[in-house]
Amino acid sequence: ALKYMKENSCDAVISCGSTGGFLSAATVTLKMIEGVKRAALTAPFPTQIKGKKVTLLDIGASNENTAEHLVQFALMGKLYSEAVYKTENPSVYLLSNGAEEMKGSPVSKEAYKLLSDANFPGFKGNIEARYALSGKADVIVSDGFSGNIFLKGAEGVAKMMSGMIKKAFK
Repeated sequence: ALKYMKENSCDAVISCGSTGGFLSAATVTLKMIEGVKRAALTAPFPTQIKGKKVTLLDIGASNENTAEHLVQFALMGKLYSEAVYKTENPSVYLLSNGAEEMKGSPVSKEAYKLLSDANFPGFKGNIEARYALSGKADVIVSDGFSGNIFLKGAEGVAKMMSGMIKKAFK
């Protein structure tokens, strides 16, 4: 399937197998964007704005990332938002425990500085998880550990709410 993707014979590949194995095979077969050293897993999330999605990455490809990786994720997320959702000038945020510049882990604080110093196109700063699905952001960048927690937390809330709604109607 990845070979067909590389030859432009298909637009997408879906795998139900090992995430790590698929990511490794995709990296070897499809290669990386120039300047990108580490792949990221991404997922579109719905937002409060009808029809608008936010792209969150990394959602679990790596448990440990550097500030440079987060900058590369910002680039990949920006390109993804432009190509897939046709977003002009996507707004890019770092997932953090506060919106202030000095909030976040040491790695995310360093990434904030790198993105700011580089005048990264569309970089708006930090965003808290509670606002991630508001529709304010087009791209949210996270290390793989925190992004995976966000993903699984959102899945858990959705499952809980679905069950509560179903129970209310019964």
